[in-house]
Amino acid sequence: MSKHMAEMLGNIDCCFYHTKRKIDEGIPTDWFERLDSKVFFDPYMCCSDFSEYSPFYVVTNECIKQYLEKFDVSGCENALSVLGSGDQVLNIINSGIKEVDTFDLNKLTEFYFFGLKVPWILKYDYDTFLNIMDSIMRRKFSLDEELQLISDTIPYMDLIYRRYWKRVVDYASKSTTLNSLFSILSYPDKVDLPYVNSYLASKEDYDNFKHSLAMTNIHFECYDAKNLGIRSREKYDLILLSNILDYFSKYFKHGWKYEQLVEYENQLINILGDNGVALMHYIYYYMPEKPSEHPIFFQSDVYINEITGKNEEIVPFVARRINGTEEQKCAILALRKNL
Repeated sequence: MSKHMAEMLGNIDCCFYHTKRKIDEGIPTDWFERLDSKVFFDPYMCCSDFSEYSPFYVVTNECIKQYLEKFDVSGCENALSVLGSGDQVLNIINSGIKEVDTFDLNKLTEFYFFGLKVPWILKYDYDTFLNIMDSIMRRKFSLDEELQLISDTIPYMDLIYRRYWKRVVDYASKSTTLNSLFSILSYPDKVDLPYVNSYLASKEDYDNFKHSLAMTNIHFECYDAKNLGIRSREKYDLILLSNILDYFSKYFKHGWKYEQLVEYENQLINILGDNGVALMHYIYYYMPEKPSEHPIFFQSDVYINEITGKNEEIVPFVARRINGTEEQKCAILALRKNL
């Protein structure tokens, strides 16, 4: 770590990532009541999937590095991404994009990503960061170790996250029943983080990435993915939506049709730049040899051979299974402004 970076990390008032978000010193007192610190680690206070307070992945369960390599993003100036674990955002930044807007309906993702994950990257070296993520995924930390880790991180957080996580630590320190601060997090099995993330591909990549992360403008808003076309005011060169078709099942239930997908795509086209591309859905098992038997998502009635819109394309790639070494055919459903 450079002397300059060490000095930065020693300054608790330094903003390590230059977000466009304005932190208001006069946050209404009921704001913290609406986002209760107990929610983060108490699964019984959480809601169902795709809600304001629901479990989310601590790391990605997609081969992000492999599918981003299939697209030329060298000329992209800005991007929009779902937040979730934050790995989509981090890989976007590592590709060279300096203006990143991110969103999520789940309010807890903001406090995990900006409050913990970003400071951990900027504070710790490569091996230590990987060890932290592995220990969380494998539930190796005791509660006391989790409390110490977060307490050590608080000085490196922006004010709003500092205040939140201090409340979490204060509450958890007095609890007689709590076993873990990270109960709400979902854990993909045996993810090879350096394989699926470009920013973790090597120690050198990670060290270079720290500087890129510190120099990137990241802006977060909490809203529903179905409102992207309404809430987003920019034209984006790149949009990452991870698993948007999984999300469709919340609204359209089992058996949604191709027309509903097209309606959503029309929203996205309106916020894509002239040469923009939206990576809409990660297809874990791609079987082009059986297009009429292969639904693009298991809860839909949309099959691979039905993807015929003039702006759509299915981009195949080969990657290892997320929890193993065997290679498999995967794909990304992409939407281009001008195909």
